[in-house]
Amino acid sequence: MVSAAVAQDEQALPFASERLRGDRDVVKLAVAQSGWALAYASPLLRADKDVVRLAVGRTGGALHYAAFGLARDKDVVLAAVGSSCEALLYAPPEIRADRDVVLAAVAKEGWALEFASEALRKDKAVVLAAVRCNGAALECVVLSFVSRLILRKRRVVLAHEKTRTSRGP
Repeated sequence: MVSAAVAQDEQALPFASERLRGDRDVVKLAVAQSGWALAYASPLLRADKDVVRLAVGRTGGALHYAAFGLARDKDVVLAAVGSSCEALLYAPPEIRADRDVVLAAVAKEGWALEFASEALRKDKAVVLAAVRCNGAALECVVLSFVSRLILRKRRVVLAHEKTRTSRGP
């Protein structure tokens, strides 16, 4: 009866017994409805790659509830950002620094650049991909782009002044 309820409404999973929350078939029914149901799955099933891929494929943000090791799995994260770019928010730093993952995310939603590593927010190809998708992604670009330009100009000015003063009046 509960598995039938879960098949109809994933919100029934929190009210299911521990045994049912650990039942792979019941949990797969729930996460197929909404990936957020992964939050109520047993720890064992949150570490099951097939269950997690199904959940994040439906709801990218469900990556937040995946077992630690699966949140670090590039294939799982790619499935998650394919569903929703917010998944990048729940990915660990080394995944946020993975160029392939970030390019997949920003190609779908430019604003996902906000969740990329600092190094990739400075990467010209990544920034261009984000801006092509959504011009507003420029807001996410690290100020270091502008800062580097200002510093470069300042160095040129200082070098010019130093050369001028070393020559005398």
